[in-house]
Amino acid sequence: MADESMTKQLMNLIEELRQVGQISHGFNKCEQLVADHQARIVILAADTAPFGFLIRIPLLCEDENIKYIYVERQSDLATACGKTKPVCAVAITFASEEFTAKMKDLSIEQQNSNDSINLKASQIEKEIEMLEAKIETMLDEGEILDEADFIQWNDVYESCDESSVSSTEDFSDEEIEEMSAYIGVPE
Repeated sequence: MADESMTKQLMNLIEELRQVGQISHGFNKCEQLVADHQARIVILAADTAPFGFLIRIPLLCEDENIKYIYVERQSDLATACGKTKPVCAVAITFASEEFTAKMKDLSIEQQNSNDSINLKASQIEKEIEMLEAKIETMLDEGEILDEADFIQWNDVYESCDESSVSSTEDFSDEEIEEMSAYIGVPE
C-alpha cells in the first residue's frame, strides 16, 4: 500500500499525465492495457468492494512484469482522473515520445520551447522509473501483495457465496481483518 507521500506523488503524476492522454482508468481498460503490455504502472484502490473484483489485474501485472500498487481510496483516483464517480484502477501509459509530441501540440499556444518539453518528458520518465523501483522494493519486502498472497486471499474469497457478496458488509469482521491485513489497509 502506498503511504501518504507516495499516494500524493502518484496522484500528482496522474493529474499531469491525464492532461496529455497518458493514463487510462477503469477495470476493463486497465486490464486490457496490462494484457497488451502498454501500461507502465497500475494503481489500484484498496477500498474496492468486493476486493476479489481486482484480483485479476495484479496477477496479470506479475505475468507481464508491470508494476502495480494500491492506494487507499477510489475517491483519490477519481479526483486525480478528473472524475466524479469512484475509480478502482488507473494505468499510466507514459511514453516519452508520445508525451513530447502532445506537449509540442499544446505548447504552440503557450510558447514553450522544445528544450523545456524534452526536459519535462525526461523528468517524468525519471519519476516513473523511480516509482517502479520503489514499488519493486516494496513488493520484495512484502509490503504489496504478490501472487501467493492473491491465491491465499482468493481461497478465502471463493469460500464465500459470490452471488451474495456485494460489499464488505457480507464478510465477517474476522474475514475483513484477514483480507485487510493481506492488502495492508490501515485499521
